[in-house]
Amino acid sequence: MYKIIQRNIWKECVYHQGRNATIFISVLYVTLRALYMNSR
Repeated sequence: MYKIIQRNIWKECVYHQGRNATIFISVLYVTLRALYMNSR
């Protein structure tokens, strides 16, 4: 029982980490593109 709960928590952590990474990369991409557009 405890192992199942632990595994679900691990899956949730991985899911949230992946979502945070996706948001971070998209924000970084938009920022870099804006800087690139301004420099031209």
